[in-house]
Amino acid sequence: MLFWALVTAITICVAAFLIAALRIPAPSPEEQDQDLQFYKAQLDEVERDVARGILMPQEAQQLHAEIARRLLKSAKIQNVGAAEAGRKPWVPVAAVLTAFLLIGGSVALYGTLGAPGYADLSQSDRITRAKERYENRPSLGAYIERLPPLDKPATDAAYLDVIEQLRQAVADRPDDLQGQIFLAKFEASLQNLMAASVAQENVVRLKGADAGVDDHFDHAELLILAGRGYVSPEAETALKRALALQNDHALSRYYMGLLLLQNDRPDRAFKDWQRLLAEAEPDSPWLEPIRAQIEDVALAAGVTDFKLPPLPVKRGPTQDDIEAAGRMTSEEQQAMIEGMVEGLAERLSSEGGPPEDWTKLLRALSVLGRELDALEIYKEAQVVFADHPDALKTIEETARLLGMAE
Repeated sequence: MLFWALVTAITICVAAFLIAALRIPAPSPEEQDQDLQFYKAQLDEVERDVARGILMPQEAQQLHAEIARRLLKSAKIQNVGAAEAGRKPWVPVAAVLTAFLLIGGSVALYGTLGAPGYADLSQSDRITRAKERYENRPSLGAYIERLPPLDKPATDAAYLDVIEQLRQAVADRPDDLQGQIFLAKFEASLQNLMAASVAQENVVRLKGADAGVDDHFDHAELLILAGRGYVSPEAETALKRALALQNDHALSRYYMGLLLLQNDRPDRAFKDWQRLLAEAEPDSPWLEPIRAQIEDVALAAGVTDFKLPPLPVKRGPTQDDIEAAGRMTSEEQQAMIEGMVEGLAERLSSEGGPPEDWTKLLRALSVLGRELDALEIYKEAQVVFADHPDALKTIEETARLLGMAE
């Protein structure tokens, strides 16, 4: 209310000033004639003083020049006054049109960029409202009901038959841990994210106390993906379980920051994301999402001097790592390579990646003699990149070279 009162008062003052300026009359012809007669009388007086010898010719010339300058100035004012008098009927119309344009344009601009009806809240009021919003936010199911349907990629009929058989097998044996793990993975590959989250929830249930950070985080991320980025109460619960096991789990912290942002707490989200940026490595999956949003988050948090830090530099293995690898036996080196391959496979399965990473995994599995695993990865890649023919072509060429495709 105070804001609108100030804006109204300023508008009235400016309008009054403009109206007062328009009401100032131009000099009348009588006043202008009097000025001209006065300057002509001065010229005559100078001529008389020269004739009487009171003024020297040089002084008289200077006076003539000064009086002539004033005469020209007076004539110019007279011409301007006459022109303004000729335009005078249009001045009020132009002033009214200008006023309507400025006022209407200002209101329209505020309606677009501002927040009409938003109260002038104190910090404590905003925090209270954010808390109420957080406590009353909808469940995932209620939120999804509001969303428009999502187009899913076409899938090979044979692949769908395999998935249907897997679904039936898991339904018959709901306590089959390995079946639930496979079901969560394959439902996610079909973009059936709610079904995948249910399967992953069963994985956590069956593992019980043995469920690790990744198990809880995978469940949380599937719930968030099912809500198309919405961090629901169910996803928050899963994230908190992951953080209870590992309080510095970076991806869980990223999503918790997103939760704060969705509930009008950019101040806390900015602090959390700023710390994550400082810890990020070049391949950190949260790096780009945070960099794309954090400047706007900083402004919303009232931080006007924030600047994006430079991208972290990719670091290769240290000399100690190379020397340690050189001291390994062939069995230890084989185990290290297999561990790296498993890590790549797990990352692509849970987070995805560019086609180059998928081709790298195919080659590595082939070198290790794991042709069946490579074939499964190739089938999975076909589903993942079904809507990206250029990327799929790269993978198919690699598969053809490795003898997995005709």
